[in-house]
Amino acid sequence: AKIGDAAITNAKIGDAAITTLKIGENQVTVPSATSADGDVTTYWQDTSTGAKSNSLTVLSLTYTSSGQPVTISFTCNDIILQTTSYFSPTQSYIRLYADLYRGTSLIKSYQVAYVTKTYEENYTRYWEYKFRTGVFTYLDNNTTTGSRTYEVKFRLVAGSRVFGDTFGVRDPTLLALEVKR
Repeated sequence: AKIGDAAITNAKIGDAAITTLKIGENQVTVPSATSADGDVTTYWQDTSTGAKSNSLTVLSLTYTSSGQPVTISFTCNDIILQTTSYFSPTQSYIRLYADLYRGTSLIKSYQVAYVTKTYEENYTRYWEYKFRTGVFTYLDNNTTTGSRTYEVKFRLVAGSRVFGDTFGVRDPTLLALEVKR
């Protein structure tokens, strides 16, 4: 039977041959993704003495959003943190953060490494570091449409007696995956 126009609330169809199927807006999930990666080591070095807070842009990506939530994932193989300073808990603290930005707005900060102590034996200086994972995932519930830029910056925060600092990252990857909630 051929039906010209019908309003059907519920149907069970075993096999269907459809020429044109029209589905209402936002009724089907079609994820979109954009990624950026680096294959070289990115370093930043400071040889000055004194309190500091310096940052290094690791990766950024831009894509066009349809206004759905976006999952941002960052990974890297290695985090590098070195210093030639002698450690004092009040003056020589060193902390390394991975900061996530949407445009110019900081939306999340993750502490990824820090120096716990230094010591000296036979005129040789040693440092003990604690590293957290170089991976994070963040769900951005911003619903604005249009172009968005996400950026990951590594930020070194150090005390007044810190000098000769080097920090960086190897093989970073940044992924933005927009999905319907």
